Amino acid sequence: MPENSVAALLFSYEKQLAGAGVDSPRLCAEMIVGEAARMGRAQLIAFGERLLSDPELSLAEGMLLRRLKGEPMAYILGRKEFYGYDFSVGPAVLVPRPETELLVDLALGEFERSASVRFADLGCGSGCIIAALLKEAEGWHGIGVDISLPALEICAYNLCNLLGTEAGANFSLCPCSENIDTDFAASPRFRLIQSDFTVSNCLPIAGLDLIVSNPPYIPSHEYLHLNFEVKNFEPRQALESGADGLEHPRAVARVAAGALKPGGLLLMEIGCEQGEAAQELFASSVWREAEIIPDLSGLDRVVRARLA
Repeated sequence: MPENSVAALLFSYEKQLAGAGVDSPRLCAEMIVGEAARMGRAQLIAFGERLLSDPELSLAEGMLLRRLKGEPMAYILGRKEFYGYDFSVGPAVLVPRPETELLVDLALGEFERSASVRFADLGCGSGCIIAALLKEAEGWHGIGVDISLPALEICAYNLCNLLGTEAGANFSLCPCSENIDTDFAASPRFRLIQSDFTVSNCLPIAGLDLIVSNPPYIPSHEYLHLNFEVKNFEPRQALESGADGLEHPRAVARVAAGALKPGGLLLMEIGCEQGEAAQELFASSVWREAEIIPDLSGLDRVVRARLA
């Protein structure tokens, strides 16, 4: 079998990736060869004798080298699936995780999809949450907040790509000090704000129905021991959250208390061992119905709290 055939490359790449301790070496090999040759998984199996051209082989070898160094496949490919949709990703944003889809499920289960729901996504990153919600619920309008301008640029791209450019026509990147038009019906379906919600009033608007957030929640001492791929490639500011991991969740609770309408809902992702501590953030009379919702593995995953 020629060395540049699909079958030979899959065998070679899988062996190299396994030797480097990469997770799922066969799957990674298939993704690399499939991307370079523009072949789906079934085609890779059916056409193992197919030879890669020199440009295709060069592309595949480059991706292999990056993966051997530990770079996540999502960054290598430049995309990641979330809630059934493809999102553009890069080193400026976290790679979307399957467990975060629970936030979308819970939000969609609380409100009618055709209703006029106004919501905000604090720490929107790639925009996977806000975009999935706006795609699934045609009556909703959202605000995305993030401290990182590169992240907001990726978020804007994903929103316009998923919803169509008309959905975000003339959307603005608002400074946190600017009052946002509360008449969502007369404005684009989404607005983006660059702001550090731990130190400022990042939402110059009140009366929201819903706030969703997947904030940083990794304690500083645990960050040092994260998986190599996460620690060395994904943005630290989107992961680490102070000594106890609750610096950003506290800020989310504070911002939500001022931005939600009475009875408004907060859905926030947390670490799998933070349930009890996170629930205590909502023990005051400002909140009611605070509960911890587990993911499919039975681990603490989301705080659900309603403003009194």
